[in-house]
Amino acid sequence: MRAFVKRERTYGAVELMEVAEPQSAPGQVKIKIRATALCGSDVHAAVSLIKARAVDRWGNLVYRKTGRNFGPLMATAARCTIVQVEEIVELGELDPESIVTPGIFVHRIVKVARKSVAEAQKP
Repeated sequence: MRAFVKRERTYGAVELMEVAEPQSAPGQVKIKIRATALCGSDVHAAVSLIKARAVDRWGNLVYRKTGRNFGPLMATAARCTIVQVEEIVELGELDPESIVTPGIFVHRIVKVARKSVAEAQKP
């Protein structure tokens, strides 16, 4: 039976030390494991502001391009998630395979019209 002791270090480093060596039979090798790892803290936010391409009535989100990288992470980490979307579609119009963030993590939806390229270039 193996027993490990977890010892906290500074800046989130954790050291694992094996304290009880198992009795080895002939032909078996005893191994002592000693590893150091850096552990990060959880991400928590009070409010997250996310931009998505489309949302349905239940709040299921579909992102555009690189929005898929950071959006789902912050939607799950925040207490209140406010989503800016380009279009609100009816239930069943979104492909279930393309839904990245389920509606349980969405609290507010703000629809904003998408600007055309000509409007964006005006001073």
